[in-house]
Amino acid sequence: MAISFSIADAQDQAITASYTYVASDDDSRNDARELCFLEAKRKLLKKAAAYLEGKTDLANSQLTKEQFRSYTAAVLVIEIANEDLGFINGQNVLTLTVKADVDAAEVRKRLRVLVEDTSLRQQVEKQRQELQQLEEQARQLSARLNLAPAGSGTEIRKERNTVLTEIHNLEHKMTGAVNLRRIEDERERQTRTMVKIRTYILRGMTADEVLQIMGPPLRKEVSDSHWVYEGAYICFSADQFKNGSSSELRVRSASTDYRCELDFLK
Repeated sequence: MAISFSIADAQDQAITASYTYVASDDDSRNDARELCFLEAKRKLLKKAAAYLEGKTDLANSQLTKEQFRSYTAAVLVIEIANEDLGFINGQNVLTLTVKADVDAAEVRKRLRVLVEDTSLRQQVEKQRQELQQLEEQARQLSARLNLAPAGSGTEIRKERNTVLTEIHNLEHKMTGAVNLRRIEDERERQTRTMVKIRTYILRGMTADEVLQIMGPPLRKEVSDSHWVYEGAYICFSADQFKNGSSSELRVRSASTDYRCELDFLK
């Protein structure tokens, strides 16, 4: 499966959402915070998914809208940006604002890991279904707690806290699995790049010859004399830039160090 993003999307977009939770007499401040975060996060994920959907060719990615939204929840990092505790009409009120910095290019990488790894995708889909069930269970327990006579909701509160802990643990498992797989993929790509450079790139090769073997670099640095590939730099002699012709550039060294001092060419 392929995921298509437009080129202009490779920048951060800060997305925020707020939710106000009216605490019951049986809610501790931590209870209120956990439940408020749950709802604020749900609102943010909906906004983030809508933002990314507008920048993604879902037809080309072969993802349904529901799958896309589920996967988005697994790859975003959400944190509390602001917390405000108040007292209105005799009740404690907590308002949380949560935030996620959505880098479309980074999200694309993580989503690609999911859609290309069938086992991981099935694992995340199963965990997402479990998470939705737990979140609904937490809401139902909160509703029961609000209807319970004052001081009689101890057992319901304990059960709800257990559910909230399960939600927290499951979310960590989801994001952890995706991040671990992505790191493994990056290491594999870097290893393949290093082997290719060691095998085929020689000192004195022209830039055109390097392009034919390696393809275009991810980017160029140091006045275009250092070409960046996955986990490696191919460095050209700077004095070959005098006439501005790329055909005059010749390989000086290759390194994992941006200064190209740790040369690993034979």
